[in-house]
Amino acid sequence: MKKTDENFDNDIEVNPYDLLDALLTQPQKFYEWSRKASRASIETARAKERLDIIKSGVDLRIRRSPERFNLGDRITEKSITATIAKDKKVKRFTQKYFEALDREKTYVDAKNSFQHRKNMLEAMVQLNIQLHFADPKVVGVPAEQRGHARTRQEIKENLKKSKRWIKRR
Repeated sequence: MKKTDENFDNDIEVNPYDLLDALLTQPQKFYEWSRKASRASIETARAKERLDIIKSGVDLRIRRSPERFNLGDRITEKSITATIAKDKKVKRFTQKYFEALDREKTYVDAKNSFQHRKNMLEAMVQLNIQLHFADPKVVGVPAEQRGHARTRQEIKENLKKSKRWIKRR
């Protein structure tokens, strides 16, 4: 496992019992992984540019002296392209380009994961609010009757109190 993957696994994790910490660190983590994605994109573009320069140099060498590359008298674009692809330096820089491309895609996926993490945190907060302000459960009494029964009971008690007050006058 790469060090990048380990950091990502730690950063994306959320402790449901410490939502405040997750909410407070979310913007910094999103920014950090967004910056990594941006830098990786720039590195991918640089690797592609280096690869193109190497390929064009090999292409130029082939066209100047095709006999060095065992192409004979008749040179075709396909033979030049095949010879460029077989060059050791081109292979090495192609590998570096693909590694940069893989790193870029990994960081972009990580950045997108933090967007999903944000959405999940919002849902968890909403759920906690709903649970916190939920009506208490009373076994055997339907929810719509609970509120009415309590209200009726309070009204009766208030009427009794007001009658006592009236009688005392």
